[in-house]
Amino acid sequence: MEQQRIPATRHRHGPSPRRRTAALWLIGALVLVYSGVIAATGGIDLTVGGLRIRSRTWQRPAGLGLACLAVVAVADRRRAIAVSRQLGIAAAHALDRLWLGVPPAGVAIVATAWALGAGLVFGTNTAGGADSSGYLNQAKLLARGQVVDQSRLREPVPGVAGAFRLAPLGYRPAPDGERLAPTYPPGYPLLMAPAFLISERAPFFVVPLCGALAVWLTFAIGRRLGETGAGAAAAVLTSVSPTFLYQLVQPMGDVPVTAAWLLALYLATGRTDLSAAAAGLAAGVAVLIRPNLLPLAVLVWAACAVADPARWRWRRAALSIATAIPAVVALGAIQSVRFGSPLLSGYGPTSDLFAWANIGPNLDRYPRWMIETHTPAIALFLLAPVWIVRTGRESRPLFWLVWLFAIAVTLAYLPYVYFQLFEWTYTRFLLPAIPLMWLLSVAPFARWLRRTRPAVGAALAAPVLVGLVIISIVAARNRYAFELHEGERKYTAASDYVGQVLPPNAVAVSMQHSGSVWFYARVPIVRWDHVDPRRLDETLATFANHGYAPFLVVDREEFDRMKERFGPAAQRSLERARPMAQFGDAMIYAVDY
Repeated sequence: MEQQRIPATRHRHGPSPRRRTAALWLIGALVLVYSGVIAATGGIDLTVGGLRIRSRTWQRPAGLGLACLAVVAVADRRRAIAVSRQLGIAAAHALDRLWLGVPPAGVAIVATAWALGAGLVFGTNTAGGADSSGYLNQAKLLARGQVVDQSRLREPVPGVAGAFRLAPLGYRPAPDGERLAPTYPPGYPLLMAPAFLISERAPFFVVPLCGALAVWLTFAIGRRLGETGAGAAAAVLTSVSPTFLYQLVQPMGDVPVTAAWLLALYLATGRTDLSAAAAGLAAGVAVLIRPNLLPLAVLVWAACAVADPARWRWRRAALSIATAIPAVVALGAIQSVRFGSPLLSGYGPTSDLFAWANIGPNLDRYPRWMIETHTPAIALFLLAPVWIVRTGRESRPLFWLVWLFAIAVTLAYLPYVYFQLFEWTYTRFLLPAIPLMWLLSVAPFARWLRRTRPAVGAALAAPVLVGLVIISIVAARNRYAFELHEGERKYTAASDYVGQVLPPNAVAVSMQHSGSVWFYARVPIVRWDHVDPRRLDETLATFANHGYAPFLVVDREEFDRMKERFGPAAQRSLERARPMAQFGDAMIYAVDY
């Protein structure tokens, strides 16, 4: 009888190779997801059951996750290839549907909504330092129908109350030596002035609305030039630009002037007389906001002339010029009242701001700042002439004007005063060109992708666009664009204390907080940085003798600078300074006499 053979039983020690491979796949994927969460949120810092969990860097877990996936790919090459092929097929089908299902206009709408939401959610909504308080104080002044202001002293203080000493940040003495003239151009304040008729908070909506308009116009200009996909991509990249986001959350003129110039260009590329007239109006508003960019209006007028490919329309250019003239005349009239001449500005003589010697340092700084904040991809706009010459005859003149506009904005600031190496925020001066830079950088790739299958185009374009968006958002977060509102709270808190707690005869001795105190508290101010270094004690005593109560409203660092500036001559005043309140690093001191 044949004996039945019983197979030997294998004893397994530990998980099978397949399970180990699956575990490594899972670990790698989870660690990569974790690193993405850390990169997006800036880290975690939790305490659970007395145990503190803290993680700030995403690079280490990302490296670990990639290492796990690499080990798996090498150890199980056949499965890795099969999985990659399946994922590629699935991604192609998904991207094909997504590419065909989401029109470029939908992408632009999302980018526009993001810009509006970011401006509203992360906005400082504060009259803080020199620029924001200067613009808001001027807007409130214009809302009252005035172009110059008064010192707010109930009665003169002989010998110590010169106009410079009584002018807050953003103001300077008017030609009569008594009234105070706003330093900044009137265009942006004129946009905010009507909002003061609604409430004091309404003016803070102007910049977010202008930001949303600028993003949408980036798309609209691309569509009008026949580059709808490039316009949508440029709108997205503009909406996440670190420079754009940093200015979007502050009440300053950089985003409004960008929206005004983009609106002028968009209207200029229309083909009706009405759009040409409106383009001139928009260009006039842009000049009121930033007068030194007046030469850009020539490109807007040229765009009005060449927008119709059939023939040049000089009538449209003439209409655009005519509608821009009133804004230029109004600017000259306001500057004559404020500074004594239509050719003068609150920034002083032109020779103090622009010089040929500044071109070299700025050629080093601006390109480096732009690449550091926007990646080298934005520099591709410089190569636009290579493909513009191959563009169709109808759109070629307009593409040339768009490129020249971006170049002209850059050239306008090369002779401008140059800044320190770390002052990347002054890329804000180039903001009117940044949407056009992105449009010109993206357009040739969009044309090439149009010749491929939609799924292939999406598979190539989507990862690049998403990568640039992530890099831009991270760069903006690292530069505190989303945290500025936290640091600006001290201005409103200190000013509210001055207006609500200090006596009616208070005089705020300040510099950094002078503009915010002027806006919120409406008490007289004395700029300590304009007081004679040998006469601080005498100046404050004179104010006290005339019925005023001096109070210091300064940051801690400012107080130290006061000690350095005035030295032993001011030791009595600063020694008598009695702390009353603190808001962040903002301090309020009483000076007893």
